Amino acid sequence: MLAGSTASMRALDFYRIPLFLLPIYQAAAVQYGVPWPVLAAINEVETDFGTDQSVSSAGAVGWMQFMPETWLQ
Repeated sequence: MLAGSTASMRALDFYRIPLFLLPIYQAAAVQYGVPWPVLAAINEVETDFGTDQSVSSAGAVGWMQFMPETWLQ
């Protein structure tokens, strides 16, 4: 579990993860089988944790920058 782990707390400091997003990443990790640090890293790289939600040059949108067609499948 993440809570109380020294290494996990250092990871949170290093990656600047907004704490309100952590339970969301953790729940998605359990539901979809993707490690929460991977989800956090994608969110950081793609939108700086949601602070830049502009549409990409490829047309990807949203907090994680998915293509709209992805949701149609």
